[in-house]
Amino acid sequence: MDNFEITTSELTNKLNESMFLESGIGICGDLAEVCIDSVLNDGVVRDIPIVGTMLGVFKLGLCVREKNFLKQTLCFIDGLNQGTVKPHKKEKYRKSINENPKKRQKELERVILLLESFKETERSKKLSAFFVAYVNEQINWNDFFIFVKVNN
Repeated sequence: MDNFEITTSELTNKLNESMFLESGIGICGDLAEVCIDSVLNDGVVRDIPIVGTMLGVFKLGLCVREKNFLKQTLCFIDGLNQGTVKPHKKEKYRKSINENPKKRQKELERVILLLESFKETERSKKLSAFFVAYVNEQINWNDFFIFVKVNN
């Protein structure tokens, strides 16, 4: 496995760890300039004009996709941390997904796939609002998924 590969299980575990922070992060709007470092090293092959151009486009594409996914994820987490999740409901949800890895995988993987597909941060904010309603037990998982589909 490359250093840059991550399993969906690792990703859902990291999302689980990041979802409900003690205080809001308030960074959703500040991510326009965030981008990961280049993973390609300089070399002789880069000196070939078409290869250099293709690598530049490839790196730009990766940067844009990864930057967007990061921005969408942080907006989602920020929405969860606005203080609207009832503390006892948050703990109940956390306990349920920590005790049931299949549920954690199913639900958080779905959230990750949705976040990856979003282009506008407004959709991530709506997703977090629906997720808050789900965690607060105002809607069930099926309703959550219906609301997400209708609003996409």
